Amino acid sequence: MAKYPVIVGESTPLKQETLGKKHFHYHNVYTRKDMSRFGYLFSVIANPLIQEEWVVSVIDRYIEKAEKGAILMALKLTLRELSPEGDFFIGVISHKRLYFACSDRYKAFLSRKDELWHVNGESNDRCHWENTVQFGEYILSPGDKIAVVSENISEAVTEKAFSDILNEYTIQVAAKELAERAHEKDQLGQSEVLTLTLDFSAPQIIIPWKVIGTVAALALLGLFIFRAVKSQRAPGSALPVRDLPVSPNKGDSAVSVTYLQKNLPLESKIAWEKTFGKSVDASPVGTDEMLFIASKDKYLYAYKAQGSELAWRARMAYSMAAAPLVDSDALYIGTFKNLMYRLKKEDGSIEWRFKTGGRIVSEAVGDEELIYFGSEDGYIYAVRKKDGGEVWRHPTKNPVWTAPFIKGEMLYAGSLDHTVYALDKKTGKRIWSRTLGDKIYSTLFVTEEAVYVGCDDYKLYALNRMTGEVLWSFTAGKEIAGQIYADNHAVYFGSEDMNIYVLDIKTGAVLWNKATNGVVRSGAVVHDGILYIGSYDGNLYALTAEKGDLVWKGSLSGPIQGKPCLWEGTVIAGDQKGMVRAFVTDTRQLKPTALGEE
Repeated sequence: MAKYPVIVGESTPLKQETLGKKHFHYHNVYTRKDMSRFGYLFSVIANPLIQEEWVVSVIDRYIEKAEKGAILMALKLTLRELSPEGDFFIGVISHKRLYFACSDRYKAFLSRKDELWHVNGESNDRCHWENTVQFGEYILSPGDKIAVVSENISEAVTEKAFSDILNEYTIQVAAKELAERAHEKDQLGQSEVLTLTLDFSAPQIIIPWKVIGTVAALALLGLFIFRAVKSQRAPGSALPVRDLPVSPNKGDSAVSVTYLQKNLPLESKIAWEKTFGKSVDASPVGTDEMLFIASKDKYLYAYKAQGSELAWRARMAYSMAAAPLVDSDALYIGTFKNLMYRLKKEDGSIEWRFKTGGRIVSEAVGDEELIYFGSEDGYIYAVRKKDGGEVWRHPTKNPVWTAPFIKGEMLYAGSLDHTVYALDKKTGKRIWSRTLGDKIYSTLFVTEEAVYVGCDDYKLYALNRMTGEVLWSFTAGKEIAGQIYADNHAVYFGSEDMNIYVLDIKTGAVLWNKATNGVVRSGAVVHDGILYIGSYDGNLYALTAEKGDLVWKGSLSGPIQGKPCLWEGTVIAGDQKGMVRAFVTDTRQLKPTALGEE
């Protein structure tokens, strides 16, 4: 079957009597030839009881017309012959264009690189009306997100909120969030939402003899590995897989390395897992006593003892995308309700709140007296820990999504105004600023010598820490929007081009890179020679930091955005479907994939 060029997420209308009815339809396309000829056809209707038969007839008639003519003309001829019955939106995606016909109930929006476009609005000069039906077309790009919504939703949800929801959520969650947001605001009746994301990648066709050759090669490789491992043990002895404590002894590192060299890759091992009501985009945070998880279900959770015991949960005013800052007795976390909170560590009770002029997506960082964070109102803030009083704020020209970084007496932060700011952390006075080629969503990392920051111009920059001078830059295949990490030897990060990159810290030369099957926005963690990083393909990767060899790969249920967390002998990651999993990090407990049970 040919791969569809779209992934669809839909929300059932919020009206009890219509629950379970079919408001959304699409035409199955089974071959590339059919895809090229007819496109991918989908529809939304307001009243299934009356319109369902009609829309099925429209799909059938369109197929007949598209055999002989252009897509938009086929739509027009079809709707001239089959008069519309009620409100509808019919779309056809073909050759990177969206062709559509609709009544005035439905509005179509497209999100591309944080810009929101009204597809069937007045600004689109390729739209026109024929009686009560609007026809039009729009050029598409891979990665575009489309939302078709009933008019009451477009009126209830602001353009900015609309854009934020499409950009930040998976399409399935975005559909429900749009409907829920409108329902909460105006208690509307029936609301229909259909969301799609564009994926123009074509399926690979494998010739049978290549398959046979691949299978034979894998069989020989498996036999070679089996004999090599077998030769390492005495006759009759067990394979070198032992049931050991989760926390390894420090003196065992040499044994662990030898084990890895002989047996890579390994099977991942799940220590525990939990599921939450909404996305867990923020990184889990672990301390000696507790683990903290922020979810977009509007709760902050605190766990003890390997995540098994819930110590407390705190309901916040709104969703959270940032991880909490945790110190000895308190947590600090921002929300989409423009508020920064301080909560007691022992029970989650709120001690103070500080209001900004925009949503807080930025994580906070802190020293002994102050916390520092950015806001979508365009300011970088310094606030007292003890009482939430503002010490200073520094303006930028656009929202600040990334977490600041403290180094010595200076504070560094990036903004969507394309600029990196270096500030005196006590006064907020600007020491220097450096404007780069595009927006900065990437959370930067600072060493003694340099500031490392990713940018939407596809580049990673190394800037002189004291002057902001560009030392070197590296160009990836797409935007670099995730958190950056560096140690004494290398810089580690992911890109929207689906690759994990490791560069020489002095020169920017590529030491290695590894392809995944999804964009990589997760930050990296390096521990005992192993790099842990998540991908939107739903996998947490454990790779050797030196060469990028796969140690193991652990799957979750959806895209992983937050940085993994190391806690009590495990590495923990959350995904955009609300799953959190902890994987065992002690490699001596893991079986080689070539020898383990399937």
